[in-house]
Amino acid sequence: MRHSFLFTFGFIASSLSSLAGCSLSVDGSAYSTPEQVPSTGLRFLLLGGSRAAATGNEATSDVLWLALDPQGNPQSVTSAFGLPSGRVEGVLRNGEQLLVLGYNTEKRSFLARAEKAAGSLGAWLDAPVADPPRTSSVTLLTHTAVFRLSGSSEVHEAPQTDVAVATLQTSPLAISAWTTSPTKLRTPRWSPSALEANGFVYVVGGLTTPESNPTALPDVEFSKLSNDKTTLGEFVTTNSLPMPLADVTLAATRTYLLALGGKRKGLTTESVDTIYAAAIDATSGALGVWKEVGRLPLPASGIGAGAAGDRLVLVGGNLEQVDRFSPDIYVARVGADGMLGAWQTNKSVQLPGGYQGQFVIPF
Repeated sequence: MRHSFLFTFGFIASSLSSLAGCSLSVDGSAYSTPEQVPSTGLRFLLLGGSRAAATGNEATSDVLWLALDPQGNPQSVTSAFGLPSGRVEGVLRNGEQLLVLGYNTEKRSFLARAEKAAGSLGAWLDAPVADPPRTSSVTLLTHTAVFRLSGSSEVHEAPQTDVAVATLQTSPLAISAWTTSPTKLRTPRWSPSALEANGFVYVVGGLTTPESNPTALPDVEFSKLSNDKTTLGEFVTTNSLPMPLADVTLAATRTYLLALGGKRKGLTTESVDTIYAAAIDATSGALGVWKEVGRLPLPASGIGAGAAGDRLVLVGGNLEQVDRFSPDIYVARVGADGMLGAWQTNKSVQLPGGYQGQFVIPF
C-alpha cells in the first residue's frame, strides 16, 4: 500500500509540507507554518520518495538540488548528497539544519541531521521503533516531537485511531521511546495525508477498510498543537473534501489549505487533476468550504510539492493513466485568494527519471 505525502508553504516542520514544514511522508509526513522567504532565486532539496526501476518501484536514496531562476522558473537540477539505503518517513527544517527520519529494510528507524553550509548529511543515529510497529500511518515532525497517526499495527488489521508520540531533542540530536497519546483521531483510516499549518494539525482523506478493497474518504479533521508543539488537542471535524481522495498531496499558505490530485475511489483507481483550497480560520483552525482553484498539468497522485513565497513547486507524481512516474517539474504563482496562475515548466530541466512522493523543501 502506498503512503501519502504532504507539503506546506515555506518552512518545514512536520510536516516538514511542513512544506516547508511537507508530506511528506513515506508512511506519511507533514510540515509547519511557513516563513517569509523570497519567491525568486530559490533552491529546493528534493529527497525521499520512490522512483521507477527495472525491478519495480523502489524507495530512493537520491537527494537533488532544484534551483529556480530569478523569475521563479525551473533553472537546474543537480545531485546533492545521498541518503543511506532506506525509506524517508519525515523531514524537519530547523533554520540552517535539516532533520531526516527514516527506516531501512530491516525496519530499523534512523535519525540524521544535515547542515546547509556543509551540504551533506551527518551520521545516522538509531531511533526507537513504535511498539507495536505501525503500517500505513502518517508521520509528522515538529521541533519538539514526532507524531505517528492512524495506520494499523498489523498489515491486515483494521486501521486505528491511535496516535503515538516521541520526544524530539535537537541538541544533542535524540529521540525518545514512543508512548501512546491520550488524543485519538475521530475516523480510523489508512495512509491519510497530514499537515501542520499555523499551529494546527490537519488529517485529510485516506482509505477505509477492508484492505482488500479499500475506498477513499472525504473526511477532514484537525487538532490544535500545544504552544511547545509536544501534545495534540482533541481532534474535531471540519468541512470535508468535495470528493473522497486517497494519496492526495497537501500544501498550505498562511491562509489556505490546498489539496492536490490524489485517487478518487481507492488505490486501484485512476488519479484526478483537481486542486482544491479551503480558507483556514487563524483563530479556531476550522476550514471554510473547499473550492476549486486550479488543475494539475496531468492527473496524478503522490506528487512532490513545496512552496516558498508565492511560488508552488510540483515535482514528479504517479501518472496512472500512462503507467509511469513523471520526471517533470512545474511552478505556479499562488494568488492571495488561493487561485493558481498558469503552470511554468522547462523541458530541459527535469528529474533524472520518474519519481513520486518526494519531499520538496526550500533550503
